[in-house]
Amino acid sequence: MVMRKFAVLYFGALGIAILLISVGFGRQSGEVNLQTVLQAPSWNFWFGTDSLGRGLFYRSIAGARVSLGVGLLAAFGAFGLGAFVGAISALMPSSVDRGLMRITEVISALPHILLLGVLGLFFQSFFLEPGILSISLTLIFGSWMSFARYTRNLFLREKSQLYVDAAVATGASPFRLILRHLLPNVMTDLLVFLTLQIPHLILAESLLSFLGLGLRPPQVSWGALMNEGWKSLGVYPHLLLIPSGVLFLTILSLHLLLEEMRVKTDPQLRWQRFSETI
Repeated sequence: MVMRKFAVLYFGALGIAILLISVGFGRQSGEVNLQTVLQAPSWNFWFGTDSLGRGLFYRSIAGARVSLGVGLLAAFGAFGLGAFVGAISALMPSSVDRGLMRITEVISALPHILLLGVLGLFFQSFFLEPGILSISLTLIFGSWMSFARYTRNLFLREKSQLYVDAAVATGASPFRLILRHLLPNVMTDLLVFLTLQIPHLILAESLLSFLGLGLRPPQVSWGALMNEGWKSLGVYPHLLLIPSGVLFLTILSLHLLLEEMRVKTDPQLRWQRFSETI
């Protein structure tokens, strides 16, 4: 209960800070000021300043806007691609199903960070400049496999139900079968799974940017801030520790809130928690 309240308060404060930054509040603290270079956290600069005198608090909140936005965009993109592949695999003949699942398993067997790194270099080398679009596409094409497997399993479960046999007997096309019968019955499970993947994608974006494969200056994200701070860790540790701490608190708070949502939407988990309290 205490941790859940902490998560709610944290995201409330983060949301207000992002809103204020978006409308221009405190923008002057994010501008270059060579008179305030590399200051430690103080009353004037809560998180200190970087090598160009920019307030780290402002840049951390601006980075939150980018990192959260990329995480959400990548989650919905991977969800759409993976759900499409999973639905096709579940409804097509067994030969197509096996082929799609073998491809999915081969891609999933690759180390995730290696796969994301190769995709990031591919998009940046041949198609796009380093930016929000390229990192989002990297995460989408590197993370759709879990959505595909989960969607396929849900559709196979529902496919064995009598109402599906009745719909097929009345001449329902595969497209109509998905939209009118299967999807409404699995949408809750899919949305819960989608939300649980958001923290992983936020962390993946930060890791790629930290390694120099994601966003680059002047764009700012938590990973980009950590990349800058790593170079001065021995002398100015706050440049790395503060954005890392903000990222950690965000992932922790997201996990607490999303886990609570999963319990609320799963009758078995809800009953298990109730049983533990009596």
